[in-house]
Amino acid sequence: MHPPALTTDCRVQALLYAAGAQRPGPDLAEQAPAAVAMAAADFVALVARQLRQGRPRLAPVGVLSIRVVDVRSAYGQVPDALKPPLWQKLGRRLRHRVRGGDTAMWLGDNVYGVVLCHCRPEALDAVRQRLLDALGGSYRIGANQLEVRVAVGSAGPSAADADAQALWDAATGMREAGRAQTPP
Repeated sequence: MHPPALTTDCRVQALLYAAGAQRPGPDLAEQAPAAVAMAAADFVALVARQLRQGRPRLAPVGVLSIRVVDVRSAYGQVPDALKPPLWQKLGRRLRHRVRGGDTAMWLGDNVYGVVLCHCRPEALDAVRQRLLDALGGSYRIGANQLEVRVAVGSAGPSAADADAQALWDAATGMREAGRAQTPP
């Protein structure tokens, strides 16, 4: 089972539908966990489109790469059956922590991507830290209490020639370097 995509952006819903997903309802985050996830390459294409649309209006775009680093239960091993509801709950929390014009997507397994539209470069670190604090921590799934650690990487266009793939790679590189993780 897969958690749902996390956006209400009509353009992204149309992209998912064109890729063969079932026609989405009014809010993909509220659908059953069998909703389709967007591939990282499609997410990069979405970032590229935002960059093209934003440049004429000088609207900076930020990209966040979020990965669940660790999931623990008081009972030891976390059963696989609890992971889809956890991804859905984490995705819902993420969606509620970004602005309405921003796009948050589940990219598979334990990875999420966020496109921040009209994000000033000086605000990018604050947003990254806020999401790091909001997404890491306790989640209750049924009778189970799960502790989640996340890593968040961010990147914004530092030069006029920044492209979508470079932004995604920079955000993912920062995330994988472990510079921004919730404490164990």
